[in-house]
Amino acid sequence: MATSIEFGTAATLSFIAENLRAEDMAEIAAMSAARDPSLFLAHKIMSNAQEVYVARRENPIAAWGYVELWPHVASCFAFGTNDWGLVVGAVTRHVRKYMFPRVIAAGYHRMECRALACREDVGRWVSLLGGEPEAVLRKAGKNGEDFIIYRWIKRG
Repeated sequence: MATSIEFGTAATLSFIAENLRAEDMAEIAAMSAARDPSLFLAHKIMSNAQEVYVARRENPIAAWGYVELWPHVASCFAFGTNDWGLVVGAVTRHVRKYMFPRVIAAGYHRMECRALACREDVGRWVSLLGGEPEAVLRKAGKNGEDFIIYRWIKRG
């Protein structure tokens, strides 16, 4: 079955949020005041994101996009279900060929994301996308978890 990429909706994001893989749930929980972060995740993203994309096969599997932090600086995100591995190649290609060029064309000169410091998988993926670790944010999670902030800076 082929992977399709579409703009995210409240319904597709809700499906993914309700079926998050454990490592994404742990990361989101460390940044959320909600008892069950999946309950507010879709609403928060749809209310704040500049652009949201979803990869699906039969069901939605992964969501990614970006939120403006302040003018010309954005925070990006990605999360998914246990089927993430089925779509990560398509998501990576989309981010490189479509999302990043759109972000630059929209005038952003910096993108960043945060991940739990223990998420080596995130570090590898961000590196594939040209991002670099910038700093360790000690005790930045609600229960004292360490985070790493990664960044992309527009060249030139």
